[in-house]
Amino acid sequence: MKKIKQKFDDLHSSLKFLSLVILVYLFILAFNPLFFMSSLNRFVILAIKILPSILGAFILIFIFNYILSNKKIKQYLIGKVTWKKYFLIVILGILSSGPIYAWYPFLADLKEQGFKNGLISIFLYNRAIKLPFIPMIAYYFSLKFVILMTALMIIFSVINGIIIDKFIKN
Repeated sequence: MKKIKQKFDDLHSSLKFLSLVILVYLFILAFNPLFFMSSLNRFVILAIKILPSILGAFILIFIFNYILSNKKIKQYLIGKVTWKKYFLIVILGILSSGPIYAWYPFLADLKEQGFKNGLISIFLYNRAIKLPFIPMIAYYFSLKFVILMTALMIIFSVINGIIIDKFIKN
């Protein structure tokens, strides 16, 4: 019952925020229609540019959530650490979505089954790479920046995971 009340409260808060934003936009429209139309035009152009990437990201997230619910994937992740596992964990970390606290029980379950601390670290580290934001980051900074930042985050996540596995035993 508490969960239902919490969801209702969250929805109520979201609707309040949406109403406030709509009122602000109506206020701007009433007092400065040229500015409103200019900002609306910029929004539409940006939305059209990033829509394909966002749709692709949501499709990948859906596939990831479907794959991760598979018991065979969990069994594959447990045991001796190989480069294939590092690669898989990096990809799963990048594709993961939702609040971080929702992943803790799942990761704790994997750890009880023999999942290495370093792999958990790699997974959590790569959650910082947010696929829906990549088009926006590339738009504002550059594609080179996105590629370099993503590559460095992946490389250092694996280094971090290896160091954690060396110093912390399960």
